[in-house]
Parts: sequence; C-alpha cells; structure tokens
Amino acid sequence: MNIEYRISNLFCISSSTLRTLYLIPYTLYLFSCAQQVPPSGGPKDKTPPKIVKSEPQNFSNNFAEDKIKITFDEFVQLRNIQQQLIISPHLAEPPEIRLSGKTMIISIKEELRPNTTYNFNFGNGVADITENNPLDSNVFVFSTGDFLDSLSIHGIVKDAFDLSPEEDMWVMLYDELNDSVPMKKTPVYLAKTKKGGSFSIGHIKTGKYKLFVLKDANANYLFDLPNEEIAFLDSAIFPVDTVDLIVHLFQEDVEKQYIKSAMAEQYGKLVFVFNRATKNAKVEALNFSSKKPWFIKELLQNKDTLIYWLTGAEGLDSLKLQVWDNGEILDTFGIKLPEKPSEEASEKKKDKKRGVQEIKLTVKTNAFPKFDLYKKLLIETSHPLKNYEVSKFVLTEDSTVVQFEFTSDDPAMRKYFINYEWKEETTYSLLIPAGTLSDIFDMRNDTLKLNFKTKSWDDYGNLDLKINIRETESQYIVQLMDEKEKVLREDFISSADTLRYKHLNPEKYKIKLIYDRNTNSKWDTGNYPEKQPERVIYYSGKLEIRKSFESEIEWKVE
Repeated sequence: MNIEYRISNLFCISSSTLRTLYLIPYTLYLFSCAQQVPPSGGPKDKTPPKIVKSEPQNFSNNFAEDKIKITFDEFVQLRNIQQQLIISPHLAEPPEIRLSGKTMIISIKEELRPNTTYNFNFGNGVADITENNPLDSNVFVFSTGDFLDSLSIHGIVKDAFDLSPEEDMWVMLYDELNDSVPMKKTPVYLAKTKKGGSFSIGHIKTGKYKLFVLKDANANYLFDLPNEEIAFLDSAIFPVDTVDLIVHLFQEDVEKQYIKSAMAEQYGKLVFVFNRATKNAKVEALNFSSKKPWFIKELLQNKDTLIYWLTGAEGLDSLKLQVWDNGEILDTFGIKLPEKPSEEASEKKKDKKRGVQEIKLTVKTNAFPKFDLYKKLLIETSHPLKNYEVSKFVLTEDSTVVQFEFTSDDPAMRKYFINYEWKEETTYSLLIPAGTLSDIFDMRNDTLKLNFKTKSWDDYGNLDLKINIRETESQYIVQLMDEKEKVLREDFISSADTLRYKHLNPEKYKIKLIYDRNTNSKWDTGNYPEKQPERVIYYSGKLEIRKSFESEIEWKVE
C-alpha cells in the first residue's frame, strides 16, 4: 500500500486535498523568494514582451486623461527610457514613467493639444528582464480628437560631403515656416534617424510644415550652437504630397580663424598650426628687423600648417611675432628660440646635458622595391637645402651609369626630383654620397643608397571616363579616389567632357563629382537659411581596373 493511501485512510482526507497540502510548502517558498530575476538554465528566451492591456487602448480616440497605463505579458525593465522615448508631437516637459508590477505608468505633465494624434515610440527603452528583448510593438498611438491623423513622411539623411548615412539625427517638423523657428522653438513632430540614415514620422495632421534636421549637441531641440550639424529643405512640405525625401547634413563654416599652436619645434624651425586652412598667412617679427630675408616660408599641403625656417635670426634667444591671415591680425606672442646644436662630437655630450636638441639632415624618397614607370624619383630633405653636388650622384641602370635631370619647383627647397625615362622591369640604383647635400644650418647628409626595380607597362590599366552633364554650372570638380576616398587626381570641367586616366594600378576606385557653384575649386558647405552645401554625386557603377586593360565608362549625370 502506498503512503498516500495510508494517510488518506488514517485522517479521512481526500487525495485531492492531500495534493493541495503537498503544494503548500512549495507555494510558501516561492512567495518568500518572489524576486524578478531571470531563470537559470534552459533555452534562451527570445520572445519579446507584448502589450496585453492598456488605458487608453492603442490607436484610440478622444483621450482626455493625464495618465497612460500599459500592461505587458511579463515583467519588464526600463532601459534609459527618457533618452529612448520619442514623443511626437513633442512635449516640452518629459513625462514621468514608472513600473508597477507588469504595468508601465506614464504620467503626462502638461496639457495635450486638442484634436491631435500623439505617437509614443519607446525604441529599445522597454525590455524583458531575462534576455533584454525589446518590446514587440514599440509604438503607442492615441488621439485627443475624434479621429487619428494618418499622414506621414519618410526619407533619409546623408552627409553632404561624402553621402554616408547619418544615424541618430533629429528630424523635426514645425507648423511655423519662418527661418528663425529652429533657433527659437521646439518642433511639433520629430523622429530620430536609424542606422541607415532613414527616418519616418507618422500620424501627422494635414498642413504645411518646415523640415529641419539637427545633431543636437546640448539636447534642447534647438539650433543654438555654432558646431551643431544641420540639414534643411528650401521649401515647405505637405505630407500628403511627400515622397521619400533626401536631406544633406552639414556644419556651417562660421568658426573664426585662430592659431591652435605656435612653437619652435627645433633649432631654426617655427611651426604655426591653424584651426582651418589659411588664405594668405604671414608672420612678422616685432623685436628685430633685417635687410635680407630672415626665413624660408613653407605651407603644408592641407594649408593649415605654416613653417618658417629661420635663416637670419642668429644671436636672438626669442622672437616677438605677429601672425596675419587674409589681411587680419590673428595673434601676437613670443617664442623662445632653441640653441643651435654643436657639430663637434666632443661638444654634443654637453648639449645633451643642457637639453639642446640635436638636429640632423635626413633624406627620404618615394622609391619602393617596385617603382612606377611614370613617376619621378622624389628626394625630400628634412631641412631646406643650401647646396647640393649633383655631379657626385650616381644613377645606374642594370649596373650601367646613366645621366639624369635634377629639378625642383619647391619654394621651401626641400623637395627635388630625379627625372629619367625609366625602362620596364629594370633594376636601378641611386647613390647620394655623404656630404653632397648641405642645408641652411650647415648640416650635411649621410650616404644614401637606393635599389629599386621598375614595373611593366602591363601592370597598369587605363580608363576613359565620358561625363554627360545636362545641367549648366560654371564649373564641376571631378575626383578620382581610392576605396578609402583618398583623392588621387582632380580635374575641373565646365561641361560634358572625356577624361583620360593612364597608368592606374589594378584595384577598385571611386569617382566623385562636385557642383562648384562659386568656382573656387573646392567643395563648400552650406549656410542656413541662405544656401545649401554644394551638391555631390558619386558614380554608382562598379569601377575596377584590371592589368593591361583599357576601360571605358559613360557617366550620365542626372
């Protein structure tokens, strides 16, 4: 006889009652440990929480309360809810949100607009407590009037310069159309762009709206900082007529020119770094004058760094300088000048103890083991040269000494070229003996010996690009770029044209066209509300160059 039968007979208790008694201790234990923690073990929970009840019901009309209650089928957690929640139309005061059991309670702190449809998008702010699965339906909609507004707009936000999609940008609609609205008022409707730059605003009331996009640096929904990126449409939109929109994000060029740093980087070298490209920068000395030139000026390629190589400031331990750009004084300051290092080995140890920086004349080149046939051989020195003895240089072609040209068009006297008509798949050697180069500080070079071999003409491909342009701008900029968008060549055209690209390495390329409206030979950003950034188009087809192959592309620019 089993134990359950004995007990039921002994105490005259039914088997169903007995099962209930068995469950009581377990039930009490469960209640004593009723914490909302994820269970351990078992299969991973992939099911998101679902709404089972709400007050008001989702997509209901005539809402007139100040609280919203949403009950889920499981316990949930709030994750950064105030940042994740997007309410459209926008509420000036964020609602209070809390949990009570399986119910989320939203307390609205301001009076809602009459006859308006509200859209609450929770993003990923509501999730279950087990695996952080976000809410299955993250949109809650209701109307304060008799019907739900049903109009919508859709689109994508792209960077104006490289057309990359922009994520987490605020797309905002205003029912007032004057230009100052984005600076003074918060939007009526808003949405945030997703990973691919797309956005969607639904349940919009019939009307005419101003669209403005903002990267909101101070989280106040206002365009009130000069470094905030923006985008805008030139005209108002009507949601009923709107197709997919494309808007281009940019940052206005309003920052004033200034000097980020100014220093004596080494003996005889002053470096001035600007916050942006200079137009016509110059430096004047205030504490001395010289009848002969006292510097060699060098402006680096990006034009935001200016170098002054000192040639006539001997005996000075400091300089008081005034820096100008585009006819305006930017700054005035003093720079302490480093001591000139000793040339004698016996004195160099003393220099080191006194903290005197050693300088040396070094040489670098563009010679790789596989050298391009169409290139000149670059000789670049660390300081401007004063003298060079080219007659002592030795260039050999398969062990045979050959003659070459040594040229330069560099005002800073640091970049020189060896011009020679290279032969295919041929071994070359260049010897620059020690002491044949002398710089402005009377430093001399160490021996330089280069060995390299040229490529074959069959290692390259060629491209003919035929550009058909319908519009008539005064100038277009065509850029050939590598896959990382490094500009390899830049051309300027004013109408349909064919560009010939020779000796391209076998790899993938991009082509970009810029509408250079003001013919200043560079891309220009926009300025709200006067002008949009200059238009940019990329060639959308595949562009891959193959060895020893002639490619032809016809690009119809729409």
